[in-house]
Amino acid sequence: MVTVKFIRDDNETFFIDNETWKIPSDGLEGFDYINPIITTQKKAYNDGSFYQSTTVGEKDRTITAVLLNRTLNKLMRERLSSFFGVKRVFDVFINYDGVERKFSGYLYAYKLPTKNIYDFLTLTVTILSPQPYLLSVDEFGQNIGQRYAKFGFPFPSIVNKGFVFSTLKYSQSAILKNDGHIFTYPRIVIHANGEITNPEIRLNNKMIKYNDVLKLNDILTIDLTNDQAQVMLNEKNVIGKTDRRSSFTNFKIEIGNNDFSYDAQTGANLMDVTVYFNKRYGGL
Repeated sequence: MVTVKFIRDDNETFFIDNETWKIPSDGLEGFDYINPIITTQKKAYNDGSFYQSTTVGEKDRTITAVLLNRTLNKLMRERLSSFFGVKRVFDVFINYDGVERKFSGYLYAYKLPTKNIYDFLTLTVTILSPQPYLLSVDEFGQNIGQRYAKFGFPFPSIVNKGFVFSTLKYSQSAILKNDGHIFTYPRIVIHANGEITNPEIRLNNKMIKYNDVLKLNDILTIDLTNDQAQVMLNEKNVIGKTDRRSSFTNFKIEIGNNDFSYDAQTGANLMDVTVYFNKRYGGL
């Protein structure tokens, strides 16, 4: 079974639900694999070539669906013409035999044939994604330091004893597991539970450090998921305060297990650190 949900840039939705609309066996194109672009240079004085680089360019994916109830043809034609329109951006969620993925992109091609008004209405839509990979639907947020609630009840006592109401998991490190098809980049949110000086995060052997003081309830966000790295303090750009030795482009969550840790010059125990990331896939 295949279902597809389109969410337009204004949050309007259209759902191919496998009941009113059905995707035929050849209705998915571009979902199986991503073809890398390999650049080489011919050898001047010998056979063969020199390898230069491998990149993955933009990716277009085409979805074809058939309306099963022909009495809805006119209504659905008007609905789809309005929904897809032109110059629109979409988030697309696909469930393929229980495997869920998502991608985002721009409306690249759209077709509703007008040959026979009594025939089954067929929709064909192509979405072009500048970011070519399919992404996990979940963002896999992991809180590196968190409290676990225990029980508690009112109890007056004259005895010098106590009860455990919560425990604090505090190791300043964690293993991030990536079982996607390729490395990915994280979004890291640091909440300050007090004054913190020069907080620092590490992923494998790479480091990003913020050279300033975080005050109580400050939120520092390090987002590497877009084309350009962002460091925001309470939604204000502060990337200029990061240490010059910080590694942004190579701060990757590789395939397999990754060592993540954090520290600070002072106040490391006051850092509440959560790491978010989407796994990336070449196909379904």
